[in-house]
Amino acid sequence: MTTIHRGTSTASQPAVHWRQRGSLEVFNHHALFENYEEAGDHDERATLEIRDGRYLVFSRAGLYHALYDILCDRLLVNEQSPFHAAREATGAPSDINSPEWPRFYLQWKLTHLHQPIAQAMDEPRACEAK
Repeated sequence: MTTIHRGTSTASQPAVHWRQRGSLEVFNHHALFENYEEAGDHDERATLEIRDGRYLVFSRAGLYHALYDILCDRLLVNEQSPFHAAREATGAPSDINSPEWPRFYLQWKLTHLHQPIAQAMDEPRACEAK
């Protein structure tokens, strides 16, 4: 489980807190986004970076998983459980142990997470009223 939290910055506590697996405070009201990879796929090299001074981007294994617009204070793309969302998707193999599953799961992540995040960062946008 990876949870990204929003908070105020102090000398001892950064403004954004990153908790990796094992957090008991899963549904914290300060969470910016949460992403759980129960399948164990693409869970290596987790990174959190700020792009263009505007976007907070969470990625794993080079695939974008969540996007937060810092300027607009808005979560743009996130899927808390990509594995379950992909399992429920139309055309998903019924058996996750089938040889088709890894290819399907990767394509699902590319289509529903990585590409929309890349596109959102490439297209300048004004902040919408909340």
